[in-house]
Amino acid sequence: MFSSSSVILCVEDDADTQEMMRVMLGGWGYGFEVAGTGAAALQLIHERKLAAVLLDNSLPDCTGIQLCGQVRQFDTRLPIIFLSGSAHDEERQRAMASGANAFFSKPFAMDVLHDALNTYAPL
Repeated sequence: MFSSSSVILCVEDDADTQEMMRVMLGGWGYGFEVAGTGAAALQLIHERKLAAVLLDNSLPDCTGIQLCGQVRQFDTRLPIIFLSGSAHDEERQRAMASGANAFFSKPFAMDVLHDALNTYAPL
């Protein structure tokens, strides 16, 4: 069983990406929760003590930028790392302005994400 301080929430609606993240994070020693919508993510963030959130910007019920802004209204410490399919600098800037700690465009190097997690959510 993982401690709450090592659980990463992956907010992603694509099942293949969810599975890839589960395998990768487990290999690095992290626990894993998944939410496919912004509403489900908010519920988990309120209910669980999480080490970090990996957040896609394209969700079925909101954008990741909107969700990040909502989370920052009640939690300024939870690390939020965007993993976005967009490489547009404007999206990165809006994500960072909403309170994100980091922004990586898909595809991204796994070691870059691992380094970010070691920085923001070390085991």
